Amino acid sequence: MDDIAMLKRLLMELGVFIPEDGAEVECQTVELEDEEEEGDYRSENGVEIYLPATKGRFDFKEFLQEPDKELSETMVQYEKYTGIDLTKVDWIESLPFYRDYLAHFDTDDLQIKGPGFFEYEFDYDLLFRLIAGSFSSGWNFEYHDGSLPRLAIRVSANNKEVNKYLDDLWGFQIARMYEIYIKEQLNLEVVMYENVRERDIVVDQRRRVLEMYDERMAKYRRKKLMSILQEGGRNETRSHRS
Repeated sequence: MDDIAMLKRLLMELGVFIPEDGAEVECQTVELEDEEEEGDYRSENGVEIYLPATKGRFDFKEFLQEPDKELSETMVQYEKYTGIDLTKVDWIESLPFYRDYLAHFDTDDLQIKGPGFFEYEFDYDLLFRLIAGSFSSGWNFEYHDGSLPRLAIRVSANNKEVNKYLDDLWGFQIARMYEIYIKEQLNLEVVMYENVRERDIVVDQRRRVLEMYDERMAKYRRKKLMSILQEGGRNETRSHRS
């Protein structure tokens, strides 16, 4: 099974995705049986997530403490081709795939709806960058009741599309997403070192993904500005009436 197929299989376990061409389409929510883990409590109304400032910072060292077989193999290959011993890396931001790619996703002033966890504080800035930068899945903003957009994540495999919203996920599912997406970036970096032609393909795809991201963020900021202006107009009307 190749890396992309493996990543899609793992994403299907969580129930997430967006079309591969990045087109914005209507969501069809697929009901999945999500088992709540003990101690995994959240508010049904969700919470506002402000990026890039988030309460938690991803602990890369802890993430690597008990790697599964796939991650262990990836770590060996990564060190072989890059010369970087991942066990000695303190923060993920120091790795090439973050510096050269994920760091270029502008998250300034981004507000999205997230799960209302009482006990978990995730690094949502990193998670959003990983989702936005993924080749194996995609994302979209969706606006329902209220001004905050919901982050829809969709994956397509075996002629089936499955959709989930970030604010619907449980803590153990979000933790699993970090694993899936970090594996993807590590594997892609190995591919870039293995083959010059494939390196060019990855670099080109990264450029396309960043361009699409900038277009979506420009649309998001226009919509956010319009919402602020409309709210200001409503407040002014109420002030005159009073």
